[in-house]
Amino acid sequence: MATQSQNGPVNFPAVAGKANTSITAELSQKIGAQACATIDKLFGDYLLNRNETRDIGAEQQRVIEALVRASLSGTQPSEVQRIEFLMPEKIEKMKKARDLATSRHRLPQLSAKALTLRPLGGMTFNDGVQVAEDTKLQIFAAPYVATWTSHTPEGNAESSANANAQNGSFGFFIGAAGGSATAGAGVWVQFIPDPPLPRLVQVRPYVPYDYQWDDHSDNGYTAHNDGGFGVYVLSWDMQGADQRLEQDFRYGIWSDGTGWWEHHHNPSEPNPDYGNAFLYGNEAPYFEAQEDRIYQACIWCFGSCDSGSGFFGNSLTASDINAEVGFVVIGEQ
Repeated sequence: MATQSQNGPVNFPAVAGKANTSITAELSQKIGAQACATIDKLFGDYLLNRNETRDIGAEQQRVIEALVRASLSGTQPSEVQRIEFLMPEKIEKMKKARDLATSRHRLPQLSAKALTLRPLGGMTFNDGVQVAEDTKLQIFAAPYVATWTSHTPEGNAESSANANAQNGSFGFFIGAAGGSATAGAGVWVQFIPDPPLPRLVQVRPYVPYDYQWDDHSDNGYTAHNDGGFGVYVLSWDMQGADQRLEQDFRYGIWSDGTGWWEHHHNPSEPNPDYGNAFLYGNEAPYFEAQEDRIYQACIWCFGSCDSGSGFFGNSLTASDINAEVGFVVIGEQ
């Protein structure tokens, strides 16, 4: 797993009623390294879950192949193979692992920017909690404090990930033809909420993106593919100690699987589709910020794919996301 980070001095923009705040390069680098190590572990757990799902699919592929080969040779497959293939708990486990919400909407960029900047007043959620209008906004733009990337191909697969702190771009490519791949990339923003504290804050990034994905099965070998976005927030005390996880919000923009001779792809294939992340009910929720703490939020994307192979050939799968953090709003209640 390859990981990279870029850290440097952070200067906070002027906010009404608040002077600029500076954090030394040394402290920023210290907590930046901790932040990247923490999200590496998070991504490692994501990879383990994907590998477990892939192993279940590979087991089913082996049984299907055995059944087909037995049928071609005129022999009767054992009842053990039939039962193993039809075990409902395995099928249900695989379905749950791929239960991601989808979102393929697109707004004009000015509308998306306006929704990101809005003070968000008067909303009432299902549990009866009402969110008042934001009283202050902090707005950050490139260059950002740091980046993070990670990608892991296995078997006959390719992967890459990229992130740029200078312009806020980030994304990945993954593809497999008898293997699996996982990739993720993100951009970090650093902030200190305004007093009085504690108070509720929300990370609202403006992130236009394009994406493509394709699953193509052949001879019964399965292909799976998913991708999404997240906001991952950590905090430290003013000396860079006492790290806390404040938020781990993720949602999927596609999740697909094929078998037999199926071929699925994004709606505009062979061209990409477009969207704006963290809108349409996919906003990261508010969390409570405390006094005398430094916050870093990673706006990141992730994806994984796996492709079966065996005696009769292999399936194909590939996807990519190309995104850009245009600016980040910190909404403060």
